[in-house]
Amino acid sequence: MKTCEDHYAAALDALPLAFETCVHHLLLRLDAVKFLLSTGVKIEANATTPPSEAAPWRALMCLVQCAPLYSLPSGNDASLEDRQRVSMLLQGLFRLIEQQVHGCMKALIKLKHPRTDHLKDCYLTWIKHASSAPPKALLARALESLSQPPAVELMRP
Repeated sequence: MKTCEDHYAAALDALPLAFETCVHHLLLRLDAVKFLLSTGVKIEANATTPPSEAAPWRALMCLVQCAPLYSLPSGNDASLEDRQRVSMLLQGLFRLIEQQVHGCMKALIKLKHPRTDHLKDCYLTWIKHASSAPPKALLARALESLSQPPAVELMRP
């Protein structure tokens, strides 16, 4: 499984981060998430040693790291028609990203992930601001919230 994840990471690293490739980046990330949530979860269910982070968590982080793709400058080379087309594709793909983010969060909450409190707060914040905030803001806020270290319960005597 690590080989496949490394393949996706290498492909994302090799693809230039530019307006012309932002849709390709999103599609590649969505494909990686599909792999993690289908094959990855099944592999981990049968693994003798669980990974340091569950597949739904890795998928969620892959998705929320898309924020910069929603603010790339279009440059002078892109025609108005191309800018409109890419903008429409980005908005459409955001709906898929949003569905996958919510699915990952729900799965992780159900699994009682160590960051469950952060996940619940992030989920509620996302729902509250989904209609008014742009995709970049939602994704960036989620990434910031989920990057906090998990709460550690203090042991009481």
